[in-house]
Amino acid sequence: ENCGVVTTPPDSVISERILNGTNATPGAWPWMVEILEGRRHHCGGALISSQHVLTSAHCLTHSPKESFTVLLGRYSRTKREEEERELRIKTICMHSQFVDGKFEADIAIITLEMPVECSQTIKTVCLPDINDNPDCDVPMYVAGWGFTEPVMWNNQSWSKYEEGFDTGEDMIPVNFGSENESQETEDGSEDDEDYYDPSAAPVYEANNTIPDMLQQARVQLIPNEECDKLYNDSSLHGNIVCAMHDFGSVSKGDSGGPLVFKRNDGRWTLMGLITATEMPCNVTHLPMYFVRIRPFMEEFILPCVQNPSNCTCKPENDTKSCIYN
Repeated sequence: ENCGVVTTPPDSVISERILNGTNATPGAWPWMVEILEGRRHHCGGALISSQHVLTSAHCLTHSPKESFTVLLGRYSRTKREEEERELRIKTICMHSQFVDGKFEADIAIITLEMPVECSQTIKTVCLPDINDNPDCDVPMYVAGWGFTEPVMWNNQSWSKYEEGFDTGEDMIPVNFGSENESQETEDGSEDDEDYYDPSAAPVYEANNTIPDMLQQARVQLIPNEECDKLYNDSSLHGNIVCAMHDFGSVSKGDSGGPLVFKRNDGRWTLMGLITATEMPCNVTHLPMYFVRIRPFMEEFILPCVQNPSNCTCKPENDTKSCIYN
């Protein structure tokens, strides 16, 4: 398979942030997909075969599959490219161990309604093999259409580290659920305090900025032991990989996007998926969390891609509105 090959290489100098970041080079990340809920940006994802997309499970838990569409070959959100494709979802398979609000199994496979034909701007990313275990000095890259400014509520920043609104630093917890999700569930119970819905707040649209162009960033892996110390926590699961971001961060709407690196053979390979973190968008002294891909290869990803009947998915009744078929 001709995976991980790009026609247009990415810029040699890439911003170390997506929040307040830089525009990606058109065609540099051809496996990048945008997941829409309705007509609104929702999450990112990575094309791993002509009919399969990997993304974060938490992106898909609160609405039926009919609510989502997948855009491939997209760069600008306001200008449609000739090779851009929009497809509906045939099935969703969330990992059987996924628990909403937890990081370690936050992964799902989307099967598209039909295979997509590869082109200059639509290509698959390589999946890691058993020998793909890059050192921390190997450059890593992320991309996404998440917020490029800290989310504001009544012209004030939201911080989980302060009591209520913080008029000083611009901080907001990264949402772990749907971008359209409210702070109250359908049965009337309150969601976790980290959930935040900008659509429910009286806020000027300009303060919640989804970028027009795909944003890109370079990040650096750090050992999990160091990540534990920075979070003052010794419980980080082995399925999680951490990366530092000196001048910014991933933000709301980036979830599900790919963390990639370039192998020695020149092919771009999927290292992980952006998952929600416990930090605000502009905290730069704490690492980001990514779900590792390699631990899920043999028992989840490959069986599902090769034969859908071999997929082991989370039962539908264990997830609020997940519809597989």
